[in-house]
Amino acid sequence: MMKHPGRTIKRRQHSSALLSKKTIQKFITIKTGFRETVVINKQFLPNTRYQEMGLGTLIRDPSDTMESNCPFHPNCFEGLASGTAIEIGYYTKAINLPADHPAWEKKANYIAQGVYQMMLAQSHDRIIIGEGVMKQTQLLPKIKQNIKALLNG
Repeated sequence: MMKHPGRTIKRRQHSSALLSKKTIQKFITIKTGFRETVVINKQFLPNTRYQEMGLGTLIRDPSDTMESNCPFHPNCFEGLASGTAIEIGYYTKAINLPADHPAWEKKANYIAQGVYQMMLAQSHDRIIIGEGVMKQTQLLPKIKQNIKALLNG
């Protein structure tokens, strides 16, 4: 966080504005790994107080032969959807994959499954996904479409 103080301040201001409107929020970052933070009544909940959602099991796409980035959980969120998983599976950083690459359909499906599991495990007013992998503008609409399908509707 200290590397980009301007960005950190802007992020904090944006987060403060969002926090003033809702009671329970989850912030998810998908970069080389997976990080999450829950905010309840404007107070950050320490990561040690709830389960590691990044290790939740996902249903793998039948056409996905890529190895998981996680040595312990072959079908977990972090192992299949993180930036490191993309780099290992496609031999390039996520930023180098074209927007129409088939990997994005799979990653959107995996991220949607992970978010769906979080929606069922904890009742949030808002889930905010950002950073690294989420800088791919084509991902969010695909994720929303997949979540809608998972919710049967």
